[in-house]
This record gives sequence, structure tokens and C-alpha cells, in this order.
Amino acid sequence: MRSFFSIPLFVIPVMSVFVAGCQQSGSNNAQSRAQATDTQAVLAGQIREAEQDRVRIFTPAKVSKRRRIAKLDTNGRFQARLPLSEPTYLIIQLGQANTQAYVKPSDSLHMELNGSNFSESLVYSGDRAKVNNYLASKTRLSDSVGLSGKRTMRDLFRKQPASFIATLDSVESFYRDHFRQYFADDKPQPFARLEQVNISSSHDRQRVRYPRLHKRLAQDGSTSIPDSLGRVKNELPFNDPLLAKVPDYLRLVRGVMRDEKSALLQEQPSLEDTADGYVTRLVLDSLVNNEKLKAQLASQFLSRRIKRSAIPDIKPLYQYYEGVAYRDQPISHIDSLMTERREITPGREAPGFTYPSHSGDTVSLADLKGKYVYIDAWATWCGPCLREIPKLKELHDEMKDQNIAFVSISMDNTEDRGKWRSMVEDRELKG
Repeated sequence: MRSFFSIPLFVIPVMSVFVAGCQQSGSNNAQSRAQATDTQAVLAGQIREAEQDRVRIFTPAKVSKRRRIAKLDTNGRFQARLPLSEPTYLIIQLGQANTQAYVKPSDSLHMELNGSNFSESLVYSGDRAKVNNYLASKTRLSDSVGLSGKRTMRDLFRKQPASFIATLDSVESFYRDHFRQYFADDKPQPFARLEQVNISSSHDRQRVRYPRLHKRLAQDGSTSIPDSLGRVKNELPFNDPLLAKVPDYLRLVRGVMRDEKSALLQEQPSLEDTADGYVTRLVLDSLVNNEKLKAQLASQFLSRRIKRSAIPDIKPLYQYYEGVAYRDQPISHIDSLMTERREITPGREAPGFTYPSHSGDTVSLADLKGKYVYIDAWATWCGPCLREIPKLKELHDEMKDQNIAFVSISMDNTEDRGKWRSMVEDRELKG
């Protein structure tokens, strides 16, 4: 038996938590201003011709154990109250389209757009409107310079080194010129400082990724890659805790941390048998000279790893975080994540579940009692998952007469249920 069903959104991990609600009538901007406080910002808006019924709003770290969404009312209006203690970037997503925003505590920000033409129609008003309209224009620039979309990025990494560097440097200069022109007379702080890091981090991240992705995508093992690639071009700052709120900086730091850990293990092979969390601690201590930023990065690495690493690997980083002075997440939150992780360690009873199946029935783990159960987590947008499907079908056919049930859990969003159902049918996934 192989069953296909979709997980409700609230159980998908590592998303940021906001309190969200619908606005039913009146002016969104007026009501959002009334509700903003010193410990929260309010994002409200109206989306016309929206195919989706909700907006997702993330902080760059995405470290919390669940997420909430802002649902649209019948007029396409929404409102979300965002608990904040300091300025932060946001990632706002509608279906597959997304953009960055920037807010401070007590801000009331309003957005208007057409769902069928997301980036071209997006306009902000309210607090920090100029900053956010700049970020909206930056999203439009990504489309115009050809650096958006998975296919375009693959084409970039297939380029030979000289062409890749020329393209990347040209685009970085283009973004910097756009920033200088947009804020020619007034560069709002701390946003201007953070955005400069955001721009350089976005392009340095591609440099760091190039050697690995070029080899895989170009399938050309003979290419000579210069030493300047695989490393950041701009000096990476580690002295400002607000950098933990900058999206592309965080993506770059994760890549740099991975490479630094690999280099450390090569220099000290004896660390190979050491818990991964301990090696992460060593790298954090060697790179980051601001204690608050170090604590914030530690919380993000810890929260991301708790869901996918063995407890012994996590424990050294967890113990480190228990002792730091500037915690980005309450230790009670980290404790709850650790408790959840312990529930699914080898040797413990598997947690139960009941979800709707592809056929309209429900599938429960309890119904499969007495069988071996092979659980496959996948999504229609996950390339590696889709490449595994032929092998999974072969495995199913090979073991169909044995006492085993194959259960594939889709991590697609609820509004993508039709896409998920079509893929199950088109690929003849067995159930």
C-alpha cells in the first residue's frame, strides 16, 4: 500500500511565528496604525485578483517551530501583527512570488498589489514607505537583469568562470547604483548600512556556491576555477547583531560556516569523531566577535539542526546556547524543540498522524499497526524528491507482497493541492 496525502500547514517546521488576522472592513492603514505598539509592527494590505487566499510573512531566520498566515478577506484585505524588538527584514510570499520588506517596532506598513502581476504592481504606503518601495523596485530589477527564477540561476552557474564573474560583478554594480540613485539625498539608518551588506552578501553567496554548482550543472570536471571563486569578495562583517535580520547575509553566513567547518576538519582530522555541534561552536568562536550576533547565529543554527540531527550531535551547541547572555530565542522555546526531537529518536514509538489521502480517504499510522512503514517526505517543488520517485516505485514493486506500507507525505502548501494531485496522477504514483 502506498498512500499520498498533504500535511496541514501548521505542522511544517522551521517557520517564523506571527499573529495574523483578516481585516473585514474600513481602511487597513488606519486600523493598522491604531494597533501598532512599541513591541510590534503591523503589516496590512489589499491584494486584487489573488489566486491564493493567504499571505505568508517570514523573518529571515525562519527558526520558529510553526508559522501563521494572514488570510485574505472577501475583498482581498489582510492584516498581520508582527512581534518585534528591533528592526528586521521580512520576506512576504504570495504563492510562488515573494519580495523583501523592512520594518521597525511600532511601524504600520500598508501594501497594495495585483496578484496576477505581483512585482510590477506592488506599492507601499505608511511607515518606511520609501524604504519598502525601494525593496519592491529591487524585486522588479531582479526580473529585468535576469537573476530570478531557478532556470535562470542554473544558466548562471553553467557559465565559465570569467563569464560568471563578469555577469555577477555587473549585476552587483547595477544594484549599488540603483541604491545610490534611490537614496541620493537621504540614506535612512540603520537600513542603508544593512542593505549594503544585503547587496554584497547576495552576490558573494553566488561566488561561494559557484565551484560546487558549476561542477554539477555544467558537468565539466576539466574547468579550472580561480581561487577568487569559492570565497567572498567583500569582507564579511561579524560585528553587528542587526545583521542577523538580513536575509542574504544569513544565507551567505550559512555557506561560509559550512566551508569553514570543512576546512577545520581537514586541518584537524581528530575532530571527525566529534559532535557536529561542537565543531559549529569552534567556528562561531573563531569568526564572530560580537557576542549578541554570535548568540543569534547560534540560535538559528541550533533551531534548524534540531529537526534533522541526532541529539548527541546537537547537544554541545545546545549547552553553549544555554550559557550565552544574549539569547535570540527563549531557552524554553529551544527546550520545546529539543523535546519534540527526542520524541522521534531511534528506539522510541513513532508519533501518530491522520491525514487526508489522494483518494479522499484518511490515512492513519494507527491503521498500519503490525506493518513496517516506509515514510517518504516530498513536495512537488523539491527536485531531489522528484528524482527519487522512479527508485521508490521500483522499491514498491519489489516489496509489494511483503508486510510493508509505503506512505508519502506531501509538504506542499494547501493551495497547491491541485498541483500535488495532478503530479500523483501524471507520474502514476502507486497507492
